[in-house]
Amino acid sequence: MYRSVIILLLVTEVFSLLREDIDKEWNIFKLKYNRTFLSDVEENYRYSVFTESIQAVHLHNMAASKGRYSFWLNINHFADMTDEEYEDKMTGLAVDISNKTSEISEVIQTKSSYNVTSLPTEVDWRNEKCVTSVKNQGACGSCYAFSTTGSLESHHCLKSGALVSLSEQNIIDCTDNKKYHNKGCKGGLMDHAFQYIIDNGGIDTEKSYPYSEEVGRCMFEKQAVGATVQSYRDVLPRGDEYELKKAVGSVGPVSVGVDARGLLFRLYSYGVYDNFMCSSKKLNHGMLIVGYGTTGDGIEYWLLKNSWSTFWGLDGYMKMIRNKGNRCGIASLASYPIV
Repeated sequence: MYRSVIILLLVTEVFSLLREDIDKEWNIFKLKYNRTFLSDVEENYRYSVFTESIQAVHLHNMAASKGRYSFWLNINHFADMTDEEYEDKMTGLAVDISNKTSEISEVIQTKSSYNVTSLPTEVDWRNEKCVTSVKNQGACGSCYAFSTTGSLESHHCLKSGALVSLSEQNIIDCTDNKKYHNKGCKGGLMDHAFQYIIDNGGIDTEKSYPYSEEVGRCMFEKQAVGATVQSYRDVLPRGDEYELKKAVGSVGPVSVGVDARGLLFRLYSYGVYDNFMCSSKKLNHGMLIVGYGTTGDGIEYWLLKNSWSTFWGLDGYMKMIRNKGNRCGIASLASYPIV
């Protein structure tokens, strides 16, 4: 759908990117991201994908500069990947909230209760030194594991005062089974991972059980536990952004699922992401809300931590539109651990 928009823009906008400009950017891209190719055929194909990406970036940013969008794009390490490749390798959440056969557990849709008398207008839990640095899931659909560890790292820190990086590999290896229903590098759910940590009596530290970007044998060691979980809470009713704000503002970071499909998300750079084409029901990527706020020109946003390295977005973070009809499903699959 976005490609058709690009074609329309090509007709209506003055397009100034020349082949020599693209060639220059291509060489910079290959050097920066250490791209090598097995054949000229492969490189030519990747060059054609890159060309489409850089044209889309150029056109979108021209439109953004005229006020048509509240966010900008940039060439990053996904610029030579198709949307299909990107979604297969870089996401890892396959949930349709509208589908009654979804793996999401059936829960009574009642409002969550928080001891809240007033909420801050802005929150950034990084200021409490309770958010670990941005990690990189690589070409493994393990976003659910990073979202899980991210929220647990923060809640463990807020309770204990110690920020401990936890093992995503522990989750990937040990919940890839019929009991917890996760699928290793092919996706999973944060709630399933929380339940495993509860049943297992904890999760190992990242140092003791490092990330390998592939599924292996479960190697959990009790003596290497870095944090435990007593229970977890879903933010209900699903889709309610005020309930989500209460959770983030009064409790701490919250794991969420979003619709991250398409070039606009893949090449996001800065600004407040607002894509009317994304779904609030069909979610494919797990992230972590670490705060919320309002821009100087009055746009309300959620502050999201991603697991695609600091090359993506705002040094690995994103600002997503807030209070705009649960855009991209930001409040459709929200949960956090109780430690």
